[in-house]
Amino acid sequence: MFGDPVTNEKGWNIRKIIEIARVETGSTPKRSNVSYYSNGLIPWIKTGEISSGYILSAEEHI
Repeated sequence: MFGDPVTNEKGWNIRKIIEIARVETGSTPKRSNVSYYSNGLIPWIKTGEISSGYILSAEEHI
């Protein structure tokens, strides 16, 4: 649907997150509550998923 984020074959603009979204910090939802991590729609970004200043994907959603 969105194409390959590495080659950007669709020519999408590359922007900083702060330019297109509100960024907030907070606490991690409790892992013991499985409902937080089941069928979530919001990407849960971890620092290990940021590569060279870019977020290409998220392993989990809340």
